[in-house]
Amino acid sequence: MLSTAPDAPTDVSAMTATDLPANLVSTLPGQYYTDPAIFWLEQTRVFESVRFCPVRSSERHIGEFHDWVTQRLAD
Repeated sequence: MLSTAPDAPTDVSAMTATDLPANLVSTLPGQYYTDPAIFWLEQTRVFESVRFCPVRSSERHIGEFHDWVTQRLAD
């Protein structure tokens, strides 16, 4: 597996850098929601490296404590 996407930004602080005061910044610029390199970074650094709880126990049959269910996120 590659450790970085070909065009991925290397300075994550650049993603949130802005000249606006904090009370006027509501979200990241649109490119961070649509850029394939950012998507790749999220997939490899967040979703593939950290365990999440994607379902409630009431939504699927989970019998005992420490039972688990495998889900695919953001295919």
